[in-house]
Parts: sequence; structure tokens; C-alpha cells
Amino acid sequence: MHKKRISRIILCLAILGLIGYISWRYYQTPRSVATTEKKEQQPAEIRHIIQINEIEEIASYVTPGPETLVIFDLDNTVIWPEEPEARDEWFAGQLSAYKKVGLTPDEAIKRFLPTHLKAHATSKIYNVDKDTPWLFTFLKENNVRVIALTARSIAFIGITKKQLKKADIKFSPGKNGWNEYYEIDGLKKPIFYTNGIIFAGGNPKGPTLELFLQKLAFKPKELIFVDDSRQHVESVAETAKKIGIEKYFCFWFTKMDTSGADKPISLQPAPTIA
Repeated sequence: MHKKRISRIILCLAILGLIGYISWRYYQTPRSVATTEKKEQQPAEIRHIIQINEIEEIASYVTPGPETLVIFDLDNTVIWPEEPEARDEWFAGQLSAYKKVGLTPDEAIKRFLPTHLKAHATSKIYNVDKDTPWLFTFLKENNVRVIALTARSIAFIGITKKQLKKADIKFSPGKNGWNEYYEIDGLKKPIFYTNGIIFAGGNPKGPTLELFLQKLAFKPKELIFVDDSRQHVESVAETAKKIGIEKYFCFWFTKMDTSGADKPISLQPAPTIA
């Protein structure tokens, strides 16, 4: 009887010793290693600003499906007018010249906008990149949403539609609210959306896009943005980060380097108002 008791005590001590050893091994495991392994298993957010010279380079970044939103700038990115007075750099030059003589941006634009609009209405239009029509076909076949975000104002809506038709460019935003007309407030100037095109009207493109996505109650799983302006690219990238888009690629498209291009041809007189 005494021997059995001793055997039981020895067995209990052995079990307690084993439990203690397991506990000791557990608490000796570095906590930082466990945390690192957990982080490595989680997919990292992908955020890029990438400079490209060929429009088709974005194709390899596209994830098929309507949760992907691809956005293009228009001027010097998708289309390019032959008439100097219709170009972005001419507009910027005129604005700069008038500001130097004391006019506000709004006052300056009133002076030369009629000339700018007339040139747009009559100018020949070209694709900036010959592969643009192919890219739009590729995007449509992959069932992604494709829209434009331009600095142009509401005054350009009719002209823009005609220019894109000449260039064989058609956006494919999708249905369920994406093919309607919207006027959106919230920034210095109103934003307009129609036919798959957001007209920012001179507002920053990042905040413009944010208000548009809020209007449609849509947050893409992947955002691709293409613009020839580094400033606009950075603006949209900051917005994508701010609103929590998990995966985005913002492309600075430099095929048309307009630095040193057309300077202001002449200061246009104020239009005569009858």
C-alpha cells in the first residue's frame, strides 16, 4: 500500500514537471517573432506613383472586374489638339500673363476663354498615344470601369464629346448611376459629371474625385489614374490614401513633354458684351 502511494506521488510530480516545462517553453517564445510572422501573412497595401512614356504600360497593372476603376486625364494624356490656342500650355501661358498684370484667375479666364473655346471647336484632334484605342478596348474586355477626370469646365462638355468621337475614344463607366448626369458641390467651383467624364472645373483633382466617389457611394478595390501633370497625380494619390483605397497606381504620363512649348501668343482683349 505504501509503495502504491509513493508511485502515485512520483507520477503526479512527473506530470507537474511536464506541465511546467511546456509552460516555460511557451513563455520563452519571443513575442516579436510571432507578431512579425502574422504581419508577413497579411497582404501589404500597394501604393505607387509611376512615371510612364507609353500608355499601354498600365495594362499589366489592371485587375479585371467592375471593382477596378481606371481614370484618365484628357488633354495631353488621351487627346491632343492641333491648334496652339486649344492646348493646355497656351491656356496656362495666358493665365500667367494676365495674373502678372493684376487680374484674378477668373477675370483672366474671361478674357481669353472665347479664343480657347473657338480653337477647341475647330481644331483637329489626335490621340497622344497611337495605342490608346487598343487600351480602351482591352479595358472594356476586362470589364473594368473607365472614366475621365479633366480640369475642363462645364463650358467644354459639348466640345469634349465631339473631340472624343473624332479620336475614337469611348468611356465605359458602367450602369447603376454611372451613366447619369450630376452636379456636385463642396469645392470652390461646381463639379459636373456626364458621359463618363468628371469636369473638375479647375478644382484640385484629388478632392474632386473624393466627392464624386461619395456621390456614387463607391470605393474601388483598385484605382488606376493616368495624368500628364505630376501635381494632379500626387493629388489623386493623396486622396486614394486618405479614403482608404487598398490598391492604387497613379501614373505620371510624360509622352508629351510640354515644357518650353507655346508661350502666350498675345493678350486677348476682353470680349464685347452686347
